[in-house]
Amino acid sequence: MAVSEEKVKQATDALGQALSMLSPKEKEQLATLRKQVDDASGMAGQEFDKRLEFCYAILFTPEIANERLKSAARLYIDAHGG
Repeated sequence: MAVSEEKVKQATDALGQALSMLSPKEKEQLATLRKQVDDASGMAGQEFDKRLEFCYAILFTPEIANERLKSAARLYIDAHGG
């Protein structure tokens, strides 16, 4: 399935908007999650789309309850054919 650059741009924008509206506690949780994703993707020895992996992590981390952020993460995943 081909990735639509327009859908990816829209999803990236939605993700950016959702991230800009987070509380300080949510920002702290995401910083920890981002570090874990970065560390895990570096250990695999392969090149990953870290933003895509981060979006999956947002969806599967029970501590992340922000529905706007989860919706934006789903959009990003869907834009990549996920």
